[in-house]
Amino acid sequence: MKPINHTNLVNGVQIEWTNPDGTMAVVVVKQLSIRQLYQFVTYAKEAKTPEIVALATGKPIEWVDGLDLDVFAELAKVAMQLNFPRAMKVVQGGDPIMATELSPLLEKFVERTKSLSKLQGEASDALSALSPSPAPSGSAAETGSESSTTHPSDSTPYSAKGIVTTPGGTAG
Repeated sequence: MKPINHTNLVNGVQIEWTNPDGTMAVVVVKQLSIRQLYQFVTYAKEAKTPEIVALATGKPIEWVDGLDLDVFAELAKVAMQLNFPRAMKVVQGGDPIMATELSPLLEKFVERTKSLSKLQGEASDALSALSPSPAPSGSAAETGSESSTTHPSDSTPYSAKGIVTTPGGTAG
């Protein structure tokens, strides 16, 4: 798959990519209307990400089923970035129904964030334990051992998987 490009629009983000067969595809992930935000929150609470993508793109769910996984993930991320903050504004405006719907989702988010932070700390500790300490004397050539100049944390960034942005576009 070729790179995914973003173009910011007034009420959404245009996303284009090249399909494996070489055809270009373009879709707009839009900011949802107020009524659609309530459906968005219901889908988010029920972990129905494909439905969120369909809602935010105006495409049928069958269209979503045919997407490349990287494209689907990017569309889902942009749909959440555009619409979750807007749903939070409705909650902050005092809507108890939206607040009730978002509350379990926010609790899960906080829970998962804590888990990820803990996991990241454990992974960092493990990397530190695996990193060889500097040899006291002699280079790898002198000692006859192989050395690596690439630290495991210097792996290929996500953007190298084909997600790129245009100037002023949404981060990928």
